[in-house]
Amino acid sequence: MKKPESPVAEYMKIRRYVMTLILRAGKQSVRIPTITELARKFGVSRPTVSKAMKVLTDDGFIIARPSLGSFTNPARSALQGSDMLPIIGILENDGMLAHYFPYQALRLSHLLRELAALPSVQHILNLSGHTEETIYRELEEAGLDLLVWVRPSPEQLKIIEKLKANGMKIIVCCYDGDFPGNIQIDYEGAGYEIGRRLLKENRKNILYLPRVRDKKVQLDGLLRAYEEAGVKLNPNLFLEEMSSACEDVRKLLLCGVPVDAIFSASALNDKLFQAIEEGCPQFREKILLIRPDIADGTRKEAPGYTYVQPFRELAERVAERARLLLSDQAPAEQTSELISLPIIKNS
Repeated sequence: MKKPESPVAEYMKIRRYVMTLILRAGKQSVRIPTITELARKFGVSRPTVSKAMKVLTDDGFIIARPSLGSFTNPARSALQGSDMLPIIGILENDGMLAHYFPYQALRLSHLLRELAALPSVQHILNLSGHTEETIYRELEEAGLDLLVWVRPSPEQLKIIEKLKANGMKIIVCCYDGDFPGNIQIDYEGAGYEIGRRLLKENRKNILYLPRVRDKKVQLDGLLRAYEEAGVKLNPNLFLEEMSSACEDVRKLLLCGVPVDAIFSASALNDKLFQAIEEGCPQFREKILLIRPDIADGTRKEAPGYTYVQPFRELAERVAERARLLLSDQAPAEQTSELISLPIIKNS
């Protein structure tokens, strides 16, 4: 049995759709579909549509004309001057994010800044369901000129193909895999380069800490560097879950398991630092820490390597491709781009 959507999700779908119509109308006054037409189009109740229309009317976006219907209000100053700008949707992961952690917020802030400079109107998308049908329908109805999808899951790639086949312009970025037109951060290459540097320092006992939704691309690069050197790493030191990492790290170090480098695919927070210090009080003299440059509640320094998240370059490349897709210049849309990560030595 299909689970009904929440009243809030239904209301937001109607509001987004009508707001897009208003934005498109700009300085003209155009008729908005009737309550019955909108209810039928979105499969929602008439009261839900009426609520959305009333709020928009009260806010001055819609003018109700008796016997004629509802029309967009060209005098609404908040939208004036934006009618000629393209609408770019930004979709993070599965469109269900409730909180933005530091690396997500930084990535989004760079995207917003670069896309705004095109110029364009940005639409941060929130989806109301996980099914392929729901996602496809909501993106089709969003009225976008272009969609930037950040880190979709492999299962969602066929939705992207279907949307593209129906004419939607889409940029995929930060997806760790081979997808035509993808703009990808080379985490595997960073793992490989770090592996080469650790080998030069004769570090062969590497404790690997995963990230959430980790495809272990950094680990793949690390393993490749050691395999090329004919060195086999201990797979028992590759942790599977970040949620239990603190206790796992503490136990491994307290038991005296040889560790001469800790490679964290996620930001190191205070709890993890505390677990490392409790397990090995002299870790700064014995263990190198490898981590991204995103702080997560800690400013503690330690010897090792930091790989810099190239979010600014990612945003610049997305904006350049967006500019080409939105213009008459057709970019080589099927060409994937790979962005390298600078690696810094911490003494």
